[in-house]
Amino acid sequence: MGWTSFNYTDALHSTLTAEKALDFCKQEFETSGYQIKKFWFQKAQHLQDNNVTYLVVQHPQGFNFIMVVLIAIEKGEIYYKDIPASMGPAEDQCPVDFLSMVPIPKNPSYEMDWFIKVRRHNIRYKKQF
Repeated sequence: MGWTSFNYTDALHSTLTAEKALDFCKQEFETSGYQIKKFWFQKAQHLQDNNVTYLVVQHPQGFNFIMVVLIAIEKGEIYYKDIPASMGPAEDQCPVDFLSMVPIPKNPSYEMDWFIKVRRHNIRYKKQF
């Protein structure tokens, strides 16, 4: 999976808010019966860092999965990369309670390693806007 991009003028990289990030994620990922059930936004600390969103997404067949979305905005273009937890994303600042909304991996895997890192950070969810 690579990066995807298109024109975007709703925010700059440094001014992207949780609300705008959620609007973007809904536009991109709430298609074909998928639905965002929970959302968390991690603001980029520096221009060279990515903004990161953590999503619990409900599949059209009814099961949930976690997806991490990296977001960068540069020169009127938004770049994003979506990474399911099953691929063991490097970003692991997901609220720990998101894990209770998805099946726990049963076998050693990238996803299980990621779950362990998320639990270790023990970030608590709070409403962001």
